[in-house]
Amino acid sequence: MPKVHKGTVAGHGGFFKWDDRAPLSPKLNTSNSTFRADQDANHQDLNLPTGYDVTCSNNTMVWLGDGPFPGSLPSCFTVTTVRSVWDHDAGERRNERLHFGAGQGGVQGDPGPQDRVGEGDAGYQQ
Repeated sequence: MPKVHKGTVAGHGGFFKWDDRAPLSPKLNTSNSTFRADQDANHQDLNLPTGYDVTCSNNTMVWLGDGPFPGSLPSCFTVTTVRSVWDHDAGERRNERLHFGAGQGGVQGDPGPQDRVGEGDAGYQQ
């Protein structure tokens, strides 16, 4: 019988796994990043960790789950329910990886399957 690692239903935890002893955890600085959640976490939550040194700016949370976003994010996040925001940003990241290091001794070419935006998603190119 299939089992769930944590929680009551299959799914995922929060984006950040933090040590419960704040002085031992690293500082977090997230800027110009896009996060996507298709459902609420089945354990933990989708918030940034509280009580830690967190610096952030210009981030986006793409919420594709049911109802309103279930967390509370600081003002450095914009929450949207528009899937095309994720599709665009994922395509931009793919293009950056394709060209990273070109002309600087790096290799330019097709990334591995783990780096591809899913077929049928905007921004997917073969």
